[in-house]
Amino acid sequence: MLNSTSIWLDIDDDKADLGVLDETLRKTNELTDKMSTILSTLNYRLEKVEHTLKPIYKTTRTLIKTSENIQGTIAAIDRTRKYFSIIPEAEEIIKKGPDGNLTFFLNTLRKVKNTLVILRVSNFRSSEKSMLKLTQIWKGGCLQLYEIFQKILLDHSIPLEPLYYTTKGLEFPVIPKEPHSNIVLLSSFFYSTNSPESIKEIERIYHEIRAEYLSESLKLLSKGSLSTALKRGNNMYEKNSNGIIIYTQALLGMFKSESLIIRDVFPKGYENILLTSIYPAIITYSDTVQKLNQHIHQNMSTDFVLSYEIIEEISKIIGFVVSFGNEGPIINELNKCMKMMENTGIYSLSDMIEKIKKKISSITSMPTDGNIFEITIESISRLLYMNAYEETVTNLIMSMKNEEWNSFLFTNNKKTFDSNTDRKTVYKNFFSEVVDILYSQIDQKARILLKKNSHLSLFLLNNLSYIEKNIKNTDLSSAISLNIFEKIAKIKNRYIDEYLETWKGCAENLLDVTYVRGGITNSAKLTLGPKERDVIKEKFKNFNNEFDELLKLNKAAVINDIELKSILIGEVKRIVVPLYTRFYDKYFNSDFSKHQEKYIKYDKNTIDINLTYLFN
Repeated sequence: MLNSTSIWLDIDDDKADLGVLDETLRKTNELTDKMSTILSTLNYRLEKVEHTLKPIYKTTRTLIKTSENIQGTIAAIDRTRKYFSIIPEAEEIIKKGPDGNLTFFLNTLRKVKNTLVILRVSNFRSSEKSMLKLTQIWKGGCLQLYEIFQKILLDHSIPLEPLYYTTKGLEFPVIPKEPHSNIVLLSSFFYSTNSPESIKEIERIYHEIRAEYLSESLKLLSKGSLSTALKRGNNMYEKNSNGIIIYTQALLGMFKSESLIIRDVFPKGYENILLTSIYPAIITYSDTVQKLNQHIHQNMSTDFVLSYEIIEEISKIIGFVVSFGNEGPIINELNKCMKMMENTGIYSLSDMIEKIKKKISSITSMPTDGNIFEITIESISRLLYMNAYEETVTNLIMSMKNEEWNSFLFTNNKKTFDSNTDRKTVYKNFFSEVVDILYSQIDQKARILLKKNSHLSLFLLNNLSYIEKNIKNTDLSSAISLNIFEKIAKIKNRYIDEYLETWKGCAENLLDVTYVRGGITNSAKLTLGPKERDVIKEKFKNFNNEFDELLKLNKAAVINDIELKSILIGEVKRIVVPLYTRFYDKYFNSDFSKHQEKYIKYDKNTIDINLTYLFN
């Protein structure tokens, strides 16, 4: 246990230490106060330094900026001096012209253009004279480029002979590679230098030269289309025989080649440039079509299908043109032509029916040999030629409105065709109606002029057979309704019956109920009474006269249809030969006359032979 003395000693030590610490703290405080005073003084002095240096710093920065601006201005002045210095160099180069180095010439002219742009933006008063000079240099250079552009086009726009390419199936030529590259280079230069006036000028040059090239190249084909129509004579127009086919083929071929050139030369808005370039050629084509249309109207009976052909050709051109734009003067011109030809095509349909009625109505006499009517041959021929253009004719029929002459095509007296109308049915209805009108009109007229005799029925059979054969044995068979074939078959049987009626009077002379005494035997002559002998003589006499007359009439007749001829001969034999054979066998061994050769003009074999060659 610690004693009190030790405790007090420890306390004294602690007091001594505390005194030392207290002294140290005092000195530290004094030192802190001094440091604080020094820092305050330093801060004050620093603030004074900052206040003094700030204006100097700002001035220095301003001086640096000013220095940079001065340097930039000096550089700009140097550049501007270079723009001014380009004038004499560029002027000399432009005056000399491309001289075989078109690229260098274009680069120089590009510098002139760029300099002009910069000087205009800078708006220096001192640059006005230089700008005027540069403008003159630019225009002078452009004029030279226009001349180069024009010369290249002229050199490669010499009218060609389209037939050489169409007949050999060759593509129409474009501008050769090198000159083509040069005109593309020129147009690209004007596009890249943003020179709309220059682009407009080379477009004008292109239009003038290439439009004339196209028109001159196709001019002979236009004349050829008209001459082939005029020189053909009065024969029925044969499909694809007019020059308009080659004309259209060449026109489209040249337009296609032209479009390839224009796409490269004028990549922006090439459609309008193409349409403008081909417009004169289209106008010439349109004029040709109008003249052909006049020719068709003057020769409707033979050349009516040419209108269908022209419609198809115009459709091809419209198809090409609308791929570049469906509005504008070219489309308007082509649509006008199309409408004109469609009207002609529709008129040809009504004209066919009207001509049948008018021609048959105006007939005052029938063929003496019962031969086929010219109107029959003509009408069937027209149908055959018309059927070669089924799609076009169907379109024309479907575009018609209900009028008096064509009301048979419309159901329930409708004014137009419904959208769901069966096109093929309407097409067949038209052809069937023409056939029906044809043989109905012929029948009516023949019965008025020929009355009732063998020529009437032979004439009707000849015409009906011709109609039937030329339908069944041609493509018309698919253009005629089945009910027409059924009607023709019934009418044909009726005509045959009418023809056979002319033989019944002759055959009736071979009918008898003469009573023979003792019956008929082959071993002895039959014995007849005086009255019976007179009757038999009269019958043989009447038969001979009527048979001779019928032979004469029928041998004068013309039956071109071998099948019909065979049917008629067979039917006549079926009536006459059995009766004559029976009559001949019955009375040849009778005593009706001492001079039988006077009454029996034909033996059984001769009758058969004469009928076999009835129409020869």
